[in-house]
Amino acid sequence: LRSKVLMQLAYQSKDYAKAVEYGKLAVQLNPSDLEMVNYLGNAYFQLDDNQNARVTMTDYISKMESGSKVPEEQAYRILQTACLRLKDDNCVVEQIEKLVANYPKPAYWTDLINSLLRASRSDNELLNILRLADGAKAMKDPSHYTEMAQLAMAQGLPGEAQMIIQKDNQSNAFAESQREKDHATRILADAKQAVSLDK
Repeated sequence: LRSKVLMQLAYQSKDYAKAVEYGKLAVQLNPSDLEMVNYLGNAYFQLDDNQNARVTMTDYISKMESGSKVPEEQAYRILQTACLRLKDDNCVVEQIEKLVANYPKPAYWTDLINSLLRASRSDNELLNILRLADGAKAMKDPSHYTEMAQLAMAQGLPGEAQMIIQKDNQSNAFAESQREKDHATRILADAKQAVSLDK
């Protein structure tokens, strides 16, 4: 109990080195005290000890989730940042996925979509990621709409391509890019022609 109080006092006074010292002792004496594990992970993070922050926050999040509790948003963010600093892309994406699942903010959706786009391996996968982005309202770049429509056309889905362009024209998605608007107009004409040939 004493080490727990000393750890909290050290943390509150921003003496993170002492907080780690007392926190390690507190967690060693009572490993099931998740509040202390969280404090310890935060203290490591404040000291830029990303390796220990990652290990400790991974342990904290894992124990919270196994107890059917949702960890605080900040816990995921700290682990995500530690992983980013350690260049552990898989860990970063995993935390983004957990943030989207538990705290579905538009910024997290955008982060997830961007990481999925970077990792996509095929046109079919890319089309599905863009569909997800569109459904989550996480597409900000007009070129993503034209790319999505082109991919739909390439996969023999002109009706979907037409629907994408028409919907995005109505929402003014191409208002700031004349080049993309012209590109979309050409795709729409091709899509309408292909749809009429399908009938």
